Amino acid sequence: MRAIDVVIVVSFVESSFSCLPTQTVEVTTTTVAPYPCSTCPMIYGSGCLGGATDVCATVAEVGLSYTLGIIPGYSFGDANTCSTIFSCPLGTTSQVKLPITGNIVPGPPLVIAWCQETGANAGTWYYGIPPAVIPVEIVATQCQGIVSG
Repeated sequence: MRAIDVVIVVSFVESSFSCLPTQTVEVTTTTVAPYPCSTCPMIYGSGCLGGATDVCATVAEVGLSYTLGIIPGYSFGDANTCSTIFSCPLGTTSQVKLPITGNIVPGPPLVIAWCQETGANAGTWYYGIPPAVIPVEIVATQCQGIVSG
């Protein structure tokens, strides 16, 4: 009698593992638009540039995106112009890092940064659109947290 109980239990265990119920799993992916530029490096850093605080807005918090072509709304640039336009979120302010000296200085409230993919200055980023503003060469930009005093 004991041998029959074991066979029944083993048969029950085998059948319970072989017939597992299936369930539908929905997968949601969030994608970031591909970086459209090849010669110009991304200008917004993933970390803080340094300074008074080490609190900086992320690319997602800024809503940063890059465009290749004429700068939308400004009729500046050409098909080889890489650009980004952003304002810093509340509680942060724009800063830019200058080449050669490495100084980090306050940036404009609306950052309009652009870079040529081809030509003599290919790969060099600037902010400011001529003739309204003399372009300033930059090597990085960020939205740094404002220090309250």
